[in-house]
Amino acid sequence: MGSRAPVDAPFLAAPWAITPLAPPHPLSVDLDRGSVRQRMRLEEPERLFSNQHYDDTRPKQDVHRSGLPLYSVGLVFLTWFVLFWAEKTVSNNLPTPLKLQDKESHPGRFITEEAWSHLHHLTSFGPKPAGSYENEVLAVDYLTREINFIIQSANPRQRILFDVQKTTGGSDDGLNCAVMLEVLRVLSQSSTPLQHNVIFLFNGAEESPLKAAHGFITQHKWAKEIAAFINLEACGAGGKEILFQAGPNHPWLVKLYVESAPHPNALVLAEDIFQSDLIPSDTDFRVFRDFGNIPGLDFAHAMNGYVYHTKYDNMDAIPRGTVQHTGDNLLALVQRLASSTELSDPQQHAAGREVYFNIWPRTIVHYSEEAGVFLNILFIGLSIYTALVNARVIFAGETRKAALWQLTLGCGVVGAGWLHGILTNVMIALILDALNRSMTWYSRPGLIFGLYYCPTLVCMMALMAIYGNYKVVVLCSTHSKVWQCVDRELFMVTRGTVGRPGRLVEVGRGMAHGVPLIVLVKDRLKALGIISAIFLLTVAAATLTPLGFPYGADPSQPTPQRILTFHVKRTFYSAEGSVRLQDSGYFLFPLDRHSPDSVAQLIPEVSNARNVADDCDTELFCGLPVSSARMVSLLDSSSWIPADAPVIHIATSLELMTQTMLSVKVRRLTFRAKGPENMGLVVSVVPNVELVRWSFEADLPAQGIKWLDRSAYFIHYTSGSTGTAWDFWLDFECLIVAKSLVGKKTKAMVCKCRQMYQEPIIDIALSGHYFSDKRNKSPHFSEFLNKYPEWAHVTAWT
Repeated sequence: MGSRAPVDAPFLAAPWAITPLAPPHPLSVDLDRGSVRQRMRLEEPERLFSNQHYDDTRPKQDVHRSGLPLYSVGLVFLTWFVLFWAEKTVSNNLPTPLKLQDKESHPGRFITEEAWSHLHHLTSFGPKPAGSYENEVLAVDYLTREINFIIQSANPRQRILFDVQKTTGGSDDGLNCAVMLEVLRVLSQSSTPLQHNVIFLFNGAEESPLKAAHGFITQHKWAKEIAAFINLEACGAGGKEILFQAGPNHPWLVKLYVESAPHPNALVLAEDIFQSDLIPSDTDFRVFRDFGNIPGLDFAHAMNGYVYHTKYDNMDAIPRGTVQHTGDNLLALVQRLASSTELSDPQQHAAGREVYFNIWPRTIVHYSEEAGVFLNILFIGLSIYTALVNARVIFAGETRKAALWQLTLGCGVVGAGWLHGILTNVMIALILDALNRSMTWYSRPGLIFGLYYCPTLVCMMALMAIYGNYKVVVLCSTHSKVWQCVDRELFMVTRGTVGRPGRLVEVGRGMAHGVPLIVLVKDRLKALGIISAIFLLTVAAATLTPLGFPYGADPSQPTPQRILTFHVKRTFYSAEGSVRLQDSGYFLFPLDRHSPDSVAQLIPEVSNARNVADDCDTELFCGLPVSSARMVSLLDSSSWIPADAPVIHIATSLELMTQTMLSVKVRRLTFRAKGPENMGLVVSVVPNVELVRWSFEADLPAQGIKWLDRSAYFIHYTSGSTGTAWDFWLDFECLIVAKSLVGKKTKAMVCKCRQMYQEPIIDIALSGHYFSDKRNKSPHFSEFLNKYPEWAHVTAWT
């Protein structure tokens, strides 16, 4: 009788090794009988990852007790914050502005103090909307005077021509206009002639929208000479200007910028986001690109967007280093472009697209789209390879079926954690909104960490803790992070030049970093508790203290709420031309989630405001005077406050001049409109009638705005002078005739169409917008506006 083997005797499975002795059969104990039985294993399952040094006799570790100490997570997060702060500090480092006394020691350089003087004069005129006296007279006169002075003092080897095109007037971009004047001065005094002409375009009406740029590129005598352009924009104040659009195609433009600019700053991801219509804005870049078929570069100042289009957007919000940074880059870029060989025949260099982004201040990585695709494929391949290597270690000794199941389950847990986190964030946002605490992060972005980052970490970690196999979780999390890096950060080709497969916010990127680390912590429950406590404390601070109020009026760092208010006098006419309704009041348009409720407790009139949703079911555009087509989607959330009629200096009128049948199916209506320098026209066509042509331009938009199941069109008119008659015509086609001609029932259908033309075929509305004339702001309207708190910036007109 042989000796008994211990119950826990190890069993080494090595079917691939040839050994002199066969391994012992596994033993099992029948506890009921106390006897030991041997069972022959007839077939060993195939193992996925094998290693002859694998040994089941090695001591087992308790995975629930091993891991990183808790403080290591805090150290890592602290390191991230320090690096973030350092990167932000370095990124915001601006060059030293040069003064007038630096001219002699810095010949040919951009002098900030010169540009600062121009900016001071331009901003002293106040707001300069298109059509205003400040824009059409004061700004134009100042630019004309300064440009003529530059011409007089120019180097004889430089030839400068000057022209004023009276389309919509002067300038509405003070900082960049000042920079352009100084760049023009420096170039004019250079003794080296440029190989190519340079046109400095000081245009306004960019907010009208984009009319001055369109007028220049389609009508000016110099427009056909342009081979490339540089557009200067602003959606904030201060900071470094950033290249956020380039092309289309023509990669040589980006290359010249990187080679020439002393402080390059660019991000191709911004181009993708901007052109995807996620941001409801536009620039003159689109006009030059689409109507001039010209490639170019689009730059913008994007720091401190809180002051954009508010009373705080003044010289105090602009560091002088920003002026020097922009001027240095623009001067160097213009000089490089004007001496480039590519500009002689840009079409020879048009092929291809460029990927570009900063990896550190003054350091830009750029490469072709093809190189980006190759690098993406390379890093994806490396990711797959390292995943297989790591999986070989993690699943060593496991069967192929068991390893595949664990990998699928682990990655499924990671995906479910992401979904759980997203749903939790949505729920938190809805709860905060129900408590009237939405946008709590607006003035204090740091609250995002506690309100949304922390609960997402908890949701993801909780599922991973339930699953328990942390090695698989880390494997899935880490390699999904690699793919995100390849796609978004390291090689932005998929974001900027290939497609738009979805976008990740910065918070999500941070969670992808944090989760693989935190699941390796030894005391995971304590880590979950700390993160949950941070979330609960942040919620308490946002809901129970003033920290959660989204707006602020601190002059050093204002975060105002934007309020848009119109003082309106409305007259509604019947089809016969008689007045059917006339009233007046304040039209409050919502610009954020809290408008107008944020001031309802402070202003009695606002607390009694009426929602206009019911009017939207019967009136064209709710019977409200819109100033932009972007307003249409939010009209049903607008409010109306009855009030005394405004003071109107120049009345707005619309007159039908003639009606002409151009054919049996086409009817032309000619109108004359009169009013202020800015007017809005809305046209809506009845069923079985279609707007086919108009006098505004050769082609109609692809489709109109859908309103009450009908097509509507909005046209914004801007003039450099007030009271000028605006004559236009519209052609309408009877669709019944157009369809019936095919069936040869022309006579009956023509009669039916003529009968239809006896009835109204359109609804038409005209509104006059008095942006700048203070005579149109009545005393009671001014009194109403003065009731708004300091933290509200009110944009108001009649």
